[in-house]
Amino acid sequence: MKVDVSNGLVIAIGASAGGLQGLRAILGELDPHCPYLFIIAHHLSPNQPSRLAEILAETSPLPVTYAQDGDTTQGGRILICPPGSDILVEQDRIVLRSPLPEASIAPSVDRLFTSLAQSAGNKALGIVLSGSGQDGLLGAREIAAQGGIVFAQSPDQAVHPSMPEAIIQADLADRTGDTQQIAQWLNQLDQLIFEKPVGDRQSEQLFAEIFRRVAELTDLDLSQYKEPTLRRQVIRRYRNLNIASLGEYLERVRTDDSEVQALYQSFMISVTGFFRDPEVYSVLSDTLHASLAKRHDGDSFRVWVPGCASGQEAYSLAILIAEILRSRHVNLDIRIFATDLDQRALERARAGIYSKEDLAQLDPVRRERWFAPCTGGWRVTKPIRDMVVFSAHDLTTNPPFIRMDLISCRNLLIYLKADQQAELIRAFHY
Repeated sequence: MKVDVSNGLVIAIGASAGGLQGLRAILGELDPHCPYLFIIAHHLSPNQPSRLAEILAETSPLPVTYAQDGDTTQGGRILICPPGSDILVEQDRIVLRSPLPEASIAPSVDRLFTSLAQSAGNKALGIVLSGSGQDGLLGAREIAAQGGIVFAQSPDQAVHPSMPEAIIQADLADRTGDTQQIAQWLNQLDQLIFEKPVGDRQSEQLFAEIFRRVAELTDLDLSQYKEPTLRRQVIRRYRNLNIASLGEYLERVRTDDSEVQALYQSFMISVTGFFRDPEVYSVLSDTLHASLAKRHDGDSFRVWVPGCASGQEAYSLAILIAEILRSRHVNLDIRIFATDLDQRALERARAGIYSKEDLAQLDPVRRERWFAPCTGGWRVTKPIRDMVVFSAHDLTTNPPFIRMDLISCRNLLIYLKADQQAELIRAFHY
């Protein structure tokens, strides 16, 4: 069930060190009749009382209160996540949860953004303000993958620019601006942000020519992908470059091969993480226990991960299987075939090196057992890397892998048209 946004949008704001200044400036400029619900996840000490709601209420024309578990998504107000909790949107309710055991900060901007993306789809809006670290980056990828919108505070205005810089460097920000600009955009959302990226016949022709240029240079067959999603990426791209119009951007694409490659990369949005959605892995673990219990020494077990992106999902499956086999003391021939179109993502996956932010949501016990510190972060241990084979593969044109025991396709289907989705499901069953 999606969030009911007919009476107003749900807008999530993430902030950390230095974020209070930006929050006061933005909320103070809101239209008093603003119909949206704002949910704020500002990193707070779990052991210290907070006056954040009282401070923001001094300047906000909308009522500001601390969120309570079970609150509705009724608009026209601002909810603050209380200290010591994470805040999520589930269906049309606000849910407070205990922080994950491995989390070093709370509330988690990533958890808020991810839950909103899953509940509101392309009506999700996330805003990243001042803060150190990269909390919000993974959640912003989820919002972008669902066709939602991401704003980032200008790093040169942020007291601590790391959080918004991470969004901008990942090319996830639809708009980047100072607090006054962000407030203006929020007061003009109806006409500014959530319009359909379609336009008149001339715009249709411009989009079509841009897509042809990408296809010619990259051999990517875009005919199977949802056009509204692709168009949103084109709009995001030329806005970030401060290009005034779609026609001007087409001229850039015609003459600049590097920009075509950058646009191609934006089409290949990677939404992934280690043990993403723990509940899914809990259910999968039970199924794998039952399946692997039937295998004997020397038997094979084959897994295919299409759309593997930068490798976190494939390595998560390898770790899960390795943990199950350790408890059984049986030697099986495990082969995980991880495929993707994005050569840059595949190179990173093969290296198996991830930052501390990439591992932030990972159980510390798993990190210590299956990763080793190295230059640049943490590297997946060799026994796990040896289980995974990464290769380039176009799921829409190349033949499927056969005789698989498990297929994990979690990042790709939402980008494809319904007919192509059905065709892939048939291929998977084959």
